[in-house]
Amino acid sequence: MRHREARPRSRRHRSPGIRASRPIRAPRRAGPSRATRHRAMGRAPTPRRATRRRQPTRGRRPTRDRGSPRTRTAGATGARRKEARSRSKRRRSPTSPSRRSRRTIRAAPATRSLSGTRTTSRPAGHPAAGLVASSPPRPSPSGPPIGYTAGEILLMTHGRPAGNGISAPPGMAVLAIAAIAFLVPGTAPLRAQTVIDPALRVEIVVDGLSVPTTMTFVGRLGDFLVAQKDDGRVLHFGNGALGETVLDLPVNFANERGLLGIAADPRFDFYDGQYVYVYYTESSTGADSSDPASVPLGNRIYRYTWVPGFPAASLKDPHLILDLPATPGPNHDGGVLAFGPDDALYAVIGDLNRNGKLQNNPGGADPDDTGVILRIGTSGQALGDNPFFSPADPLGAMGRYFAYGVRNSFGLTFDPVTRDLWATENGPDLYDEVNHVVRGFNSGWRALMGPLARNPQGTGGLWVAPGSTYRDPEFSWAVPVAPTALAFAASRKLGCGLAHALLVGDNNCGQLYRFTPDAARDSLAFSSPALLDHVADNGPARCSNEMNEILFGGGFGAITDLKNGPDGLLYLVAISQGRIYRIGPNPGAFPDADGDSVNDACDCAPLDRSAFAPPVEAPAIRIAWPYSGITGVVTALAWDVQYATAGGGARSTVVSGDLGALRHDTGFANTCTLGSNIILPPFIDTRPEPPPGYGYYYLARSGNACGAGTYGDGTGSPDPRDALDAATNLPVCGLCTGRTGGAVITFDIAGESLRVWITNGPFIDRAKQLLAGGGHQIPIFRTLVDGRDCDSQWTWRPDPLNVQWADAAIEACDGRPSSVEADKAYWFSIGFCPWSAIVTAVDDRR
Repeated sequence: MRHREARPRSRRHRSPGIRASRPIRAPRRAGPSRATRHRAMGRAPTPRRATRRRQPTRGRRPTRDRGSPRTRTAGATGARRKEARSRSKRRRSPTSPSRRSRRTIRAAPATRSLSGTRTTSRPAGHPAAGLVASSPPRPSPSGPPIGYTAGEILLMTHGRPAGNGISAPPGMAVLAIAAIAFLVPGTAPLRAQTVIDPALRVEIVVDGLSVPTTMTFVGRLGDFLVAQKDDGRVLHFGNGALGETVLDLPVNFANERGLLGIAADPRFDFYDGQYVYVYYTESSTGADSSDPASVPLGNRIYRYTWVPGFPAASLKDPHLILDLPATPGPNHDGGVLAFGPDDALYAVIGDLNRNGKLQNNPGGADPDDTGVILRIGTSGQALGDNPFFSPADPLGAMGRYFAYGVRNSFGLTFDPVTRDLWATENGPDLYDEVNHVVRGFNSGWRALMGPLARNPQGTGGLWVAPGSTYRDPEFSWAVPVAPTALAFAASRKLGCGLAHALLVGDNNCGQLYRFTPDAARDSLAFSSPALLDHVADNGPARCSNEMNEILFGGGFGAITDLKNGPDGLLYLVAISQGRIYRIGPNPGAFPDADGDSVNDACDCAPLDRSAFAPPVEAPAIRIAWPYSGITGVVTALAWDVQYATAGGGARSTVVSGDLGALRHDTGFANTCTLGSNIILPPFIDTRPEPPPGYGYYYLARSGNACGAGTYGDGTGSPDPRDALDAATNLPVCGLCTGRTGGAVITFDIAGESLRVWITNGPFIDRAKQLLAGGGHQIPIFRTLVDGRDCDSQWTWRPDPLNVQWADAAIEACDGRPSSVEADKAYWFSIGFCPWSAIVTAVDDRR
């Protein structure tokens, strides 16, 4: 179906600086007619000009009936045409074309390969199936439809396989193919995916996905889940291959609606599974729907439990934790989910085309959960330290917000050094943004887009919520490129210079951009004079001009997600190509003596493959309250993974104390050591729960061959003056706290940390001697328990009534069986007994 873009009605309606004259046509070449050439290529002939003139104009839109041929609706009413013309006058993009394009999207048996050669059609279900450009795309300054940016139509145009139509927003014709050829797979020769750094390479990890939006890593083995926008499916990638569908949700996928976000809680619980959160537009029909007029149930965030399971994994036990609006829409739905280093869940929802107080209209409707970044607990509750939380109104909408004044965003990420939030924001026809999102951030929409220097009206039109802060974007594009996902490179495996740099993907150009934070990591630094104002005045050629300094790679199509993998490499989701890419080092590109894939130049332990950087500060304080006061319930904690940023040799010390004794100003009181030399995550505290009304706090400090982080000050900021960092010989936590005499000794044995209370004096002395002298291995069974291997008194469960022997008393201090104790029968059955243990701590109480 052909649509032509509206021609400006008069000179005064044209965008400034853009000629409205008709493009000059090249002379017709000699040879066969176009129809003859098309028939030779197996393509249907182009309709005659008279037929094209009968195609609908603005205000008429095709509708989509899944599984049925494309149809046309009746023309728009006069009122709709009038409204469309009015909106055209008010909001025409400065890059609007001078006339409608006459290219088409047509079903065809062939598509384009990466090299630009014609290949066989894509498999059914692929987002590119049946789509092909009727002619090679030419560079064009063509912009989006009236009232929409090219980035906004991303999720309107990617959809079902051939045979399904494309629905457009009310009063808008489907955007001409000349303007969005780069958005729809199969419409143009795809150039190879490349990055500028010759030391890096791009690999395809997964192909053949159907409109993938985002991904999240689960577990600790590199598995991930990928979400597909239009069919509501979540697929599992594990063991190096794309596996089964683990969840199928009923979505309304009209325009930007659909399955839009997925995030796994990093606090992985090996015993009970891992929480996974999804954000999707829930269909009111109970089935997938593409009808934009169908009122969905809402944009909803559900919590599931990820169960790896064999032979099949699953997402089970859904819980609705947040019900957000979805109307009028059907765009600006946001949908990105991200866990912060504070363990809070962050979610973004766009303005849904509303115009209330949250859109900086002081006279508009009260806060309504639109145009905001939410910060909530894992059950959807407002957090008491949110910038707008009020104890007087704990259930008020403002209490859930971290930022407002957001038009729409497809990207959230956290700086691994400062732990601050950064986000992208899509503008209308001017100024896309990269923002450093501080507490109480007001992004300015609808009063401001781009820097204040480009907005002479200033901040006078903002709605100022108590505690809010306006802040200029750290970077802007004058002409939208539709920035989407962003991520800080978390690993040195991609090179020294890239570590902790900010990478941003876009929709319109299929490019990756690299930004260098300034020294304070509060803003961005540039060397190009053209970018010193933090604005790319990219003009109609939106994908070039001033962006050479920040260009990192291209050819990816529309990018919708960037993730750091547990392997330290960068993963990229390309919605328009149905692929997931991985960016990593070329073999041999970096000198690497220890084979850990990190350049020796930025490897602080070049001969130790388990470490290449000191661990950053372990996560901020984690708090566990008792669930019910029932004893014997373990507390499972997961911590930010240190492997990708420091190497697999990172080991941690975990300390804990009574929450009521916590002192934020001078350190920590009543602290004891739960364990040392621990691989994180996860960590299981096997002590009984504290009494109702009390709680524990937990802190971790990681170290490796390159150095160590700190415990911090409880707020997430490194503080080397913290008294806890200098503390030594902290008492050991556990059931043995009340024991007098003897010693509590912590061992690493058979892969786990085990604390035991021991009264064998010579053994205690030997353990202390070894620990002080740097030797840690001690024979345990021959010297501790009556000199016999695997003595029968080493029972599967501690028995406080039967711990006395001729020369020793022993009791496990964890309150529940360890694998060494529980598997005693197994050790006997295979004729093996752990011969020695590693002493990591001695609490001498004699």
